[in-house]
Amino acid sequence: MLAMAAPASVAEAQSIIRVEIREEGGELPPLARGARERRMVKFMDELERPGEIVYDVHWEPPAGGLREPITAFLAYRQAGSRRPRGLMVSYPAGTSGRQVARFRVSEEQVLRWGEVTSWHIQLRRDDTVFDERRESREE
Repeated sequence: MLAMAAPASVAEAQSIIRVEIREEGGELPPLARGARERRMVKFMDELERPGEIVYDVHWEPPAGGLREPITAFLAYRQAGSRRPRGLMVSYPAGTSGRQVARFRVSEEQVLRWGEVTSWHIQLRRDDTVFDERRESREE
């Protein structure tokens, strides 16, 4: 009986197609009237305000749709913190067709804790992991 249950879960497996990462920063706002910048002009072109970091996880449920709800998780670490952080998006039973789970690391977090040095994305239901991707720039 147990041997028959395993192939059914493999047939239901969800899969991550790709992960797109965007940094939505921009130029610094102009100085207030009468304000003076005290940085060397030589480096002005390197000044940018870090923005939020957006992770778009493109994934696809099985052909007949999800039989049970699943959750997409993003766990990540930032340069200025040893504590891992996490975000999640839940999908109900019946979800079908290509999906995009969007995770946002806010501009405030980037300013406070620095760049994301590692991330781990999973599609899972309870303790069952259907697919995962990860990247690390930590030493």
